[in-house]
Amino acid sequence: MPKKVLTKLALVVVLCLLTACSQAIDPGSTLISVNITKDGCHPISWRVPAGQMITIKIISQVTEDYTWIIMARPVTLPLDGNDAANIYFAYQVAPMQSEITRFTSPNAPGEYDVICSPISHTEEDQVGKITVVRP
Repeated sequence: MPKKVLTKLALVVVLCLLTACSQAIDPGSTLISVNITKDGCHPISWRVPAGQMITIKIISQVTEDYTWIIMARPVTLPLDGNDAANIYFAYQVAPMQSEITRFTSPNAPGEYDVICSPISHTEEDQVGKITVVRP
């Protein structure tokens, strides 16, 4: 292969590695958004730094109360009375409102279940993930 082609190939490989490394150390965000629509909560996954104050902007576009819950342990739906002890953070969102709340993310990195559900229809629970990473 000509030297020029090898040089370009090496440059592409280095750029790919740098891109992969920058994604691997993504520190997460201290500001997340949640949109509640008739189809559920969107997005259903977030990435946050461990042990940091996180601001959540929740926009409800539905006509019923919803809850947004981070569980300290994995869950199986539907939730039952025993699951209440495993709630890390919970917030109730009023219908057709835009609200901001805050919580301190868990100190332990890992994936935590997030449940988004209408208060009146727990069978419609939607499970997402919040990934906690070292800052």
